[in-house]
Amino acid sequence: MDDLFDQADVDKSGDVSKEEMEILLNQVHLANSVNFDMIWSSLDEDNSGEVTKKEWHDCFSQIEPSKVSAERVAWKIKPSYRDDVP
Repeated sequence: MDDLFDQADVDKSGDVSKEEMEILLNQVHLANSVNFDMIWSSLDEDNSGEVTKKEWHDCFSQIEPSKVSAERVAWKIKPSYRDDVP
């Protein structure tokens, strides 16, 4: 997941902005198939407008690295929203 964070952090500031997250979703072809506001609120725990690497890890820590795919990441952000995705 560090590689994905680093890919999202276009300006290499150490945080991911909303704009950078939108770019990432476009790159992995998810921009039109996910609820951006839901994803962003899940990632930006402190509502700072930036996602830190810690927030990123906290959000994605329950996903097994061998099972990461763009679709799984989108649905696993808030596991309670979709219990039918393995």
